[in-house]
Amino acid sequence: MIAIATGIDALDQKIKQEFEKSDIKDSMIVNYREFLLKSSFNTVIISNKLVGNIEIEYLILTLRERDIRIMYLTNKDSEGEIKLCFKYGINDILVDPIDAVLINKVYKQPKKFSDVKKLFLLVNSKNVADKTIDLNRLMELSTKQNKEEIQENNEEKDKKEKIKVREVKPLTEDDFRNYNKKEVIKETVQEIVYRVPSDYKKIIVILGTESTGKTTIAVNMAWYFSKENIKTILIDTDFKKKDIYFHFDKNFNNSLSKLSEEENVLNLGIDVTPNLKIFTENKDCPVEFGQYDLMKLIVSARNNAQIVVIDLCHNLDDDTIRNILEISDNPLIIVDQKVTTLNRVPEELAKFRAQLHNASIVVNRYYPLKHLEADQIKEKFFENVDLSNGKEFDYTIDKVFTVSDDAKSVLQGLANRTPAIELKNNFIDDDIKKICNNYYISYDKQKKKKGFSFFKQE
Repeated sequence: MIAIATGIDALDQKIKQEFEKSDIKDSMIVNYREFLLKSSFNTVIISNKLVGNIEIEYLILTLRERDIRIMYLTNKDSEGEIKLCFKYGINDILVDPIDAVLINKVYKQPKKFSDVKKLFLLVNSKNVADKTIDLNRLMELSTKQNKEEIQENNEEKDKKEKIKVREVKPLTEDDFRNYNKKEVIKETVQEIVYRVPSDYKKIIVILGTESTGKTTIAVNMAWYFSKENIKTILIDTDFKKKDIYFHFDKNFNNSLSKLSEEENVLNLGIDVTPNLKIFTENKDCPVEFGQYDLMKLIVSARNNAQIVVIDLCHNLDDDTIRNILEISDNPLIIVDQKVTTLNRVPEELAKFRAQLHNASIVVNRYYPLKHLEADQIKEKFFENVDLSNGKEFDYTIDKVFTVSDDAKSVLQGLANRTPAIELKNNFIDDDIKKICNNYYISYDKQKKKKGFSFFKQE
């Protein structure tokens, strides 16, 4: 599998089209650095423009450790990046001008060191005009450097020998009596304990294969988080229906429609409350942008909020869905109790099987039925399911949640353009609260903020 990950959406699309013309079908567009480390690729086409939270050198090192071929796109002025490529044995270095045809050609005919020798000399020689390396001069410089290092080491050794060694006396019983017992234990024995904090940044993806009320779940979860003073960003990815628009009394003009034009994409979000920023669009405004712009928004959102809730549209292309699911912390699959719908869910999810990490189920519009309780849905429709292609779908679902059937509150909320959990006597408030608290709790019962705990203390 080839990962097309230049970070330039238009170029990625052209590369994929060029590969398809050459009957190279096993390629996918990737728009996030971390995705490259979680999936199996034979070749990665990359540039420093690819967004992500890890350094480019660490990414290159990890990929090379796995013997993955790297084709690196850069320009002649980026000496640091070119040196990085040579450091990790990358010969497939493409510098401006670059196009999809050239990338296809290099993919089929990998470069040798002789092909990039001039580039090597260019970035490793102080005199750009030099075409050869003076080995004698290099030996002379190397010898001089070694002599200087030896001299420095000898001087340091002499300094250490002049320092008198302080005599260390053993502690007596009186010393121990006068010493705080807890401090002795603290300094001598530290039991290292690690737990994932409840309040670290998370991306929660709300997905469903059909119209099962996922937008309603996404809206009410985001609203609950914000009411708990958790900085939350809600992103609508259904660019045609734009259903999130109808849940709030805001105009949302030029939010998503300007995404490809704005450098600081967070400026486009609409602040519904001090703790809730939403990205959707006016129902009358057309929206069209590439996968790169969407991934840039999600990465920026995660860097600037504690919780990012993504209402994932099932009509997005498969590569985009895979990228979003791969960087998510908790996919939340929204289903209902219709047997016809439940039977189709595994078929639709099977192609994203590798990206469904830590997934849970929400049975929306739930009504207690003896023959179809929530746990039975998990067992009957998500474990050991035979698919139409002869394969078996068996995914370990983390938890199963239910949200009560409360059409009256949902419809009234839409009429008032407010989340349903804001209405009095609604039936879904406790259900939404239970789901949210499973993923993010900022304070415990004593109102002490939770987080990393490295050392166990009494």
